[in-house]
Amino acid sequence: MELAIKSTHVASHPRRLPYVAEVAQIGYVPKKTGWVDFKFDVVAFSLILSGRGHLYVAGREFEINAPCVIVEVPPLHFRYGPTPNWQELYFSYPGSCLAALSKMGLVPDNRFTWPIRSLSKCKRLLDELTELLQNINVLGNADRVDRLVLRIVAETLLDDEEPAVDAAHQSLFELRSLIEEHYFEDLDFDYLARQFGFSPSTFRRLWQKYVSESPMRFVNNLRMKQACRLLCETDLPIMQIAEDLGFNDPLYFSKKFHKHTGETARDYRRRYLSLTTNGRR
Repeated sequence: MELAIKSTHVASHPRRLPYVAEVAQIGYVPKKTGWVDFKFDVVAFSLILSGRGHLYVAGREFEINAPCVIVEVPPLHFRYGPTPNWQELYFSYPGSCLAALSKMGLVPDNRFTWPIRSLSKCKRLLDELTELLQNINVLGNADRVDRLVLRIVAETLLDDEEPAVDAAHQSLFELRSLIEEHYFEDLDFDYLARQFGFSPSTFRRLWQKYVSESPMRFVNNLRMKQACRLLCETDLPIMQIAEDLGFNDPLYFSKKFHKHTGETARDYRRRYLSLTTNGRR
């Protein structure tokens, strides 16, 4: 995952609306090689986006495999780092925010790391954060950063499920992340299943158990959500949107879109534009 985020001292930017937890620092290290080894006086969330390593805290050892989150809290001593390197994005808060963040459920008791199940969802939010940071001097954008960062952390927890009980479970989540990244392509699920060590029948059985909808329906839902966004946020022709999302047959796209939303793509766009014209957005 490539990011254009620059390390930013957000605390120095004025807020218009006081918030329960205001971000102090955002840092990004595309290829971190050094280790952290000190007692924390801040609360920090480190998103490990690629790579692997180890974490030692409170007499416990954790193996770190990206993508995942590490949460650091005062006054504990943390020692962690990559082997040999990893991609890290971190958000830090003053130690005084610990109680508020804990009350919101963002600092689980005695849980110092958890996986990021949906890397594609995280990427979309990080793209939004990148844009805000590029315009951080605009009054109000620091407020937006405060809220977006908490949403990013919350999404990683909301998407989290029970820890993988075996390698097959973990591989399935990795495969799901890959599908989320390439949902607009013509995917061969049987081929992908074999690449991750599953037979086609085992893949479908596990997928149904943990995702609760067929792989094709999962992909189509991702495509329809993106189609709705593109219809509302761009003026791209409907045929181009269909093609960009992997539908070679515009009529098939229209049928799927109507089934998903209950209206045609043209009517969906017209309704959105009508709401915009009437000042409801």
